[in-house]
Amino acid sequence: MTAALSALMVLPSKALANQLLVTNGTTATAPDGATYQSFSTNLTTGGAVYAIGLNSTINGTNLTINDGAITGGAPVRAGAGGKMTLTGGSITRTHSGTAILVGTSGTGTTGWMNLSNVNVSSISGTYGVQVNGIGDGTTVFTMTGGELMTGASTWALHLWNGNAILDGVNIENSGSGIHAGCNLANKNASCSVLNVKDSTITATGDYGYGINAESNSTTTLTDMNINTQGDNSWAVYASSSNSGNTATTSRITGNNVNVNTTGAQAHGIVSLVASGSSYTLIDLTGGSVNTAGDSAYGVIAWQGGEVKLTDMQVTTTGPNGRLLHMTGYDGQVNTITIKGGSYTSAQGVAISVRGSDNYLSLTDTTVTSGNGTLFDVDQHATQLTPSKLTILADDTKLNGGALLRNGSTTDLTLQNGSVWTLTPASDVVNGGISMASTISSLAISDSTLAFAAPAGNTDFKTLTVQNNYTASNATLVFNTLMNGGGAVGNQFTDRLIINGDAVGTTKVYVSPSANSNPQPTTAGGGTGSSCEGISLIQVNGQATAASFQLAGGYVAMDGKPYQYRLYAYGPDSEHGQADPTQKIVDGTTDHWDFRLQSAYYAPATEPEDPDNPDSPPAVRMLVPQGAAYLSAPNAVLYAGYLDINSLHRRLGEIRDDRLYNRDTGTGEVWIRGYGGSYDYHSDDGAAGYKYDGDLDYAAVQLGGNLFARRDDAGTLRAGVAVSFGHLRYTADAESSPEGRSDSYSVALYGTYQSQQGWYVDSVLGTGIFDGDVKTNARGKTANLDGSTWFVSLETGYPFTPAAGWSLEPQAQLSYIRAHFDNTHDKKDNFSVSLGDQDQLIGRLGARLLYSHVLNNGQTVTPYVKANVLHGFLDGGHIKLGGDSFSTADYGSSVELGGGVTFNVNNALSLYADAAGQRELSEGYRGWTVNGGLRYQF
Repeated sequence: MTAALSALMVLPSKALANQLLVTNGTTATAPDGATYQSFSTNLTTGGAVYAIGLNSTINGTNLTINDGAITGGAPVRAGAGGKMTLTGGSITRTHSGTAILVGTSGTGTTGWMNLSNVNVSSISGTYGVQVNGIGDGTTVFTMTGGELMTGASTWALHLWNGNAILDGVNIENSGSGIHAGCNLANKNASCSVLNVKDSTITATGDYGYGINAESNSTTTLTDMNINTQGDNSWAVYASSSNSGNTATTSRITGNNVNVNTTGAQAHGIVSLVASGSSYTLIDLTGGSVNTAGDSAYGVIAWQGGEVKLTDMQVTTTGPNGRLLHMTGYDGQVNTITIKGGSYTSAQGVAISVRGSDNYLSLTDTTVTSGNGTLFDVDQHATQLTPSKLTILADDTKLNGGALLRNGSTTDLTLQNGSVWTLTPASDVVNGGISMASTISSLAISDSTLAFAAPAGNTDFKTLTVQNNYTASNATLVFNTLMNGGGAVGNQFTDRLIINGDAVGTTKVYVSPSANSNPQPTTAGGGTGSSCEGISLIQVNGQATAASFQLAGGYVAMDGKPYQYRLYAYGPDSEHGQADPTQKIVDGTTDHWDFRLQSAYYAPATEPEDPDNPDSPPAVRMLVPQGAAYLSAPNAVLYAGYLDINSLHRRLGEIRDDRLYNRDTGTGEVWIRGYGGSYDYHSDDGAAGYKYDGDLDYAAVQLGGNLFARRDDAGTLRAGVAVSFGHLRYTADAESSPEGRSDSYSVALYGTYQSQQGWYVDSVLGTGIFDGDVKTNARGKTANLDGSTWFVSLETGYPFTPAAGWSLEPQAQLSYIRAHFDNTHDKKDNFSVSLGDQDQLIGRLGARLLYSHVLNNGQTVTPYVKANVLHGFLDGGHIKLGGDSFSTADYGSSVELGGGVTFNVNNALSLYADAAGQRELSEGYRGWTVNGGLRYQF
């Protein structure tokens, strides 16, 4: 015995040279690197290194401790108030028993032990560390660094009524990792307190646990990796049960805990209330759960257990795996609360329920089922009692179908931007794939139910809501094979069936499925009826015609520009009752049927013969922007005509320039602003795809002479002009279709003004335009870009009935041609080809003008005018979605107006013009203004 041990109180009859026993409050420091082994199984005197008694203390560094040939007992122990600190070294247990004991087996005592970088190993059936205290926090085991390596059928750390703190410890065992619990009466959750940080637990055997926290224990896990590799091995398990009539509590909380299991039925997280009114909670933030074995579940709340997960990534990849599972008996309540993160079941069910009342709260997360089953709710496996599942999804994405059996209920609320994408479900009970999903009630608030796109033309889904459907800013998205519809057997579509009431208003979107061939859904092209079209939604209870409305009022299908609308048939509907032969919803009373049908314009004319019952055929209704596409050619051509206009609008009065010697130079520049506002009227109307509308145009044009020659016969001038304009046009159709474009043009002009008063004016030019079309329902739908060219020839000859007065007949022909680039409607998905459009506009009229010389030599020339305008060419043709449509004719109109030219001096002239226009049959009416200045030098 060394001098360092001379103060020890050792029992001489049992002592060996390699045994260290400290009692009666003494303190000993073992020699560095010493080796100790057990003497016997006596828990007071037989161990290798023992600190027994209040304040008995042992400190050791790099010790090697083993059990020798002794079975039972523990080679290392701190009990009855003893304390021990060991740094480095190893502790080995090769026989049955316990490697380290803090406190006392059985009734328990106080004790304190601190290990730093110590490696502990034990064989199967032997605890690595056993802490047996008295539940008041005075029995504490602390381990920093090092390893706990144990065999099968036991615990690496068994914590009973004490406290344990592990930091940076690697735990590997063939049995289970850590067990914490309390077997003392009248204790609370602080009876056993476990804190584990920066550590790894790996359990390789079957029927093991990573962490097992039982009644009246509190466990905190931080930056942990917990792995189980055997079958039926659970990674994080908490349970509680009544102690007599007293409820107990078990809590596990954690941050950045990563769980991996690989065995069959090896679950990731399990929260169980084993009996009574006890409480079990597992609350983890960050980290992940991955289960890979057959029938291995990610999270289980069992018989009243509660689980809270925040920002976790949970994945099950094995066959028959389930993400979230809740089960229990009548009267028990399971709760799972999830915030953030993502949850994916690669091959199995996402959420399954068997018995009890169950509450699932999902916030800002995503839940996806690999086999298509999002909810699988059925009766308890043995008690055969129905289940009740209540789900609140807030800002959450759900993916999968819903199965409901044997009187169970599922009540789902989607809110705050949640989206449920409904897919076919794998029926794990009956086998096969189910296209039919069922829930008990559905409430959608600021959220969306979207049916997933079908894989083929028969893979459409039906969701049945057994009770009530409630909507507040709700959205439904359906897929439909667009055909003629009609008989139920000829309808291929996703469908919502509501056996209760439909409360509130829902916005509906419809997407055409592959191979759709959009056809009129009404017999003979007439207006719809309750047996025609495609039934999307049926309601057995209370509803209104406004309960379900197509977004934007219509839908266009598969590359065509025609409207389909959702027509409501049912009690008090303006369209009439629902057809009972089309009824799919439960019940025998009148029901509501919301059907997708082709929309038609009212006939443009009534039958001429009242004895002939045949009415003019109804015309399919175009999407709103179709009216703008049809109006665009006339609008662009008319804007081009306004750019040409007439000589006197371009330059003002020029005939008197020679008389007053204002044209002695060769230079001339000018600028004018012009525009107007017009209404267009068509005799055919919308039923003929000829729409009334409005047009507003504003532009500025500036130019100057490139050449001028004056002789006794007259003056010849030639020049160039550029124009910049903005065009806005609307069509009188729903959703206010509107087109806008900016135009840029350049023109050459040549004018000969005879000394006899007559003139000839010619213009040749070209330009480009770029614009777009939009509607209130869809916003911007397409770009409309293109180019123009134009030519004009105008002449006039004045007569002088009296001094200063002139009557000048005029004639003009203007040809405008516009080419539109092909484009595509981005919102309703059809091609837009406006092609080449042209018009030849003739103007025949006269001006009456008076030239007055002021006292200072300035001249003022006012005039009035009258013109008849006529478009000689018929309307053109455009293609929308490959179908051809005729545009409206330009028509004829009468124009009345007047203007004035004021010659400020020999160099500067100001001029203005205004006119009103009215169509004769169809054409434009409105007003035009023009004003400019001309400078000669």
